[in-house]
Order: sequence, then C-alpha cells, then structure tokens
Amino acid sequence: MELIVQAGSDWLKLLPEALERVSQELDRSGLWDMDEVQLEMCPQPDLVSLRLRRHACGQMRGAPHLGDLCDFLLQTWKECGYMGYSLEHLQASLSNLDRPQLVHLVRKRVDPLVLWQTMRGLIAEAVPICDLETILETVLENYALTQNPETLVEFVRQALCRLLVPPLLHNGELPVIVLAPEWQRELELCTSGRFLSLPAASGSNLLRALRKSLQCVVGPAPVLLCCGQLRPHLRKLVARMMPQVRVLSYAELPPRTSVRRVATVSVSVGLSQ
Repeated sequence: MELIVQAGSDWLKLLPEALERVSQELDRSGLWDMDEVQLEMCPQPDLVSLRLRRHACGQMRGAPHLGDLCDFLLQTWKECGYMGYSLEHLQASLSNLDRPQLVHLVRKRVDPLVLWQTMRGLIAEAVPICDLETILETVLENYALTQNPETLVEFVRQALCRLLVPPLLHNGELPVIVLAPEWQRELELCTSGRFLSLPAASGSNLLRALRKSLQCVVGPAPVLLCCGQLRPHLRKLVARMMPQVRVLSYAELPPRTSVRRVATVSVSVGLSQ
C-alpha cells in the first residue's frame, strides 16, 4: 500500500531518522501491523511517498481511515523529528550556507550546543527552519542578552513570523482563542522569569477550560493567542495534554494580520467542571 502525504520541506530532511520511530509508534498504537516502512521522495518538493507493506497474515486493526493514518504519521514525525536533528545536521547546514562571514561569526561567538538546542526547539514546535540566515542573525543579535536556548527560540520565532503565521491562516484570517482576563492575570502573577509556578489545580482547570472552549469551536482549529511573556510557559502546559494546539504570542503576528477571535478560555468553565 502506498500513501502520499504532504510535509514541509524542512521536515523532509529529518524523516529518514524518524522512520524507525514511526514504525514503532504504529505498531505500539495498534494502527497497523507491518514489517516494512519505505520512504521515497517525490519530484514535488513538499510531498513524501510512504510505502507500507503488511505481514502476510497481518491486517489493519480497527480499520482507521487513511486520512487519520496520514495525520497520525505527520503528527508523529513532527513530535519526534527534533530528536533526529543532530549536531552533524547543524554543521552540514552551516557549511552549505552561502554566507561565509555570518557562519564564521556564529562559529566564533555562539556555543554550538546552544545553537543546536535552539534549532531543536524550533523544530519541536514545527517552526520552519529553511531561513537559516535569519535564524543565525537573530541568535547572534540576542546572544549577548541570553544563552538560554528556550529564550533564543522566542526571539527567532518573532523574526520568522512571516513564515510561521501564513500556514495558519484560513480565508485570509487567523482564527484565535484567547484567555479570559482572569486567567491572564493569574498566569502573569505565577510567572517568574523562566518559570511558571502555577498550582496544579489551576493548571488542570485551565486545560479543562481550554478543551471545553475548543470543543465549542466550529470550523478550522484556532491557535491560542497570548502575550509573549506567557507563550513558552503556556505552550509547555498545553503540550502535555493537547500537543496539536498551536500557541502564538501577539509579538509573532506579522503586520496587518487579520485576527478573528472564535472563543475565550473562560474561568467559570474551568472551575465548574
């Protein structure tokens, strides 16, 4: 059986390293009983041909829809793709970049482990890394301020907003879900620098409220929009239970982005469940 799935060109570089993990996840989840997974690059730059061959006596367990299987594969690739990004990948990308002076400065001033962790952080959140030049320039510009990869990821995300946001638009608009002012204030009070000291009960209530609000949304899945100070903390909190939810900050919106609010994460919803 052959499936044609679509993935960004950045991910294609990491798919071979993730294939074994994908095969293990498929078997473990019971979606497919297989003995071969073969990846082939298609002539089109953003398409992947994936061949799945079952055991002679194997069969689909639960007969999932092919679209669901494709979604599962892509989600698995995105979740584990950053694990396949090695220091060798980074060094190869630097060597292939046609900006020798920029590469020289990066290698001279930036700890390669910090840069590598920053790149992995971007990949883990499905941020396009094709514009390596902008990534390196942003890291260099802010490296004197911080050597924390998580903070550098936030700077780079803002610099790459022109690549980050357009794929999330629907009919020219960005559907968003926002926090109620009470949640916003509570999270701000619990945030101290790189840490979020939110009580466990409040965290559970927030996730419950978010899930309830998302269930009420009709149409394309919205992104969770918040202030830049809260974005990394909120993303970590949400990723535990709802990894498919994208979390953006207001600073990451390109100029003239049309935003449509489709829901608000209510405090009453979180506390009443």
